[in-house]
Amino acid sequence: MSQYLELSGVSFVYSEETTPVWQGLSCGFQQNTINLLLGPSGSGKSSLLYLIDGLIPNSLEGTLTGEILLSGESIIRKEPRALAQRIGLVFQDPDTQFCAFYVEDELAFGMENLCVPPEEMDGRIDRALSLVGLAGFRKRAVSTLSGGQKQKLAIASALVLDAELLLLDEPSALLDASSRVEVMALLSRLVKEEK
Repeated sequence: MSQYLELSGVSFVYSEETTPVWQGLSCGFQQNTINLLLGPSGSGKSSLLYLIDGLIPNSLEGTLTGEILLSGESIIRKEPRALAQRIGLVFQDPDTQFCAFYVEDELAFGMENLCVPPEEMDGRIDRALSLVGLAGFRKRAVSTLSGGQKQKLAIASALVLDAELLLLDEPSALLDASSRVEVMALLSRLVKEEK
């Protein structure tokens, strides 16, 4: 069975560092699955997500070799903007990725940058909020949301762009126990419903 996302012989060393984050990393992932990367702090989990998303080497510089294929297409040198409609990245602390004061403006921001026609935006916003269980939150200030709600909004920010691959960097690290359960249930439901 062919891999949906495939990394082959990937090595990366950050600028001004001598030790590679990974060396000769090869692995593959199937479509419509949830995959968990485990390792101690500093082992390169976040860096791997940044590489897949295009932040490495475009925003975070270093020496990169190897190949990454998404549905058979090389993405290793594509910029994050070119990948935004295919790959959504949710940071460990969602507050670090928010740009707007209100929920609907946050969801519209990415679409505006990708020149999504304005007549499509309302429907996409409503659908994304509904998918993550935040229907009715459209006019809310982002600052009034709980940690779990902010994590859901960050996920909605990727879904509103119709991302086919969702990367989450420690999605439950800053959440209380009940919010962790909600976010994990949401991810499981999205894999089943959004095939």
